[in-house]
Amino acid sequence: TTVAATRTWQGVQIPVPGTYVLDPSHTEVGFVGRHLMVTKVRGRFSEFEGTVTVDEDPLASAVDVTIATASIDTRDEARDGREVRAVHDGGDGIVGALRFDGRR
Repeated sequence: TTVAATRTWQGVQIPVPGTYVLDPSHTEVGFVGRHLMVTKVRGRFSEFEGTVTVDEDPLASAVDVTIATASIDTRDEARDGREVRAVHDGGDGIVGALRFDGRR
């Protein structure tokens, strides 16, 4: 017997309810920022972990991700070092990681 991995909700295929662990070999945490409001700077973080919890009611689903700030890669080592220092020197209590807990 085969168990379906997706279901239809309002005409869209979505995962069945459950908690899914982010697989680093199949997941990318990336971003796009502006430098001096002129050029776009693209980057990614290579070290992260997290889960996505799909609820029976998709609107009650959640994501929980922790990103290692030192793993930033914008293809410019000097810039990457400045960005990591800015996070650590920001006085916001973040030491080495950013955490995103998204719940609706």
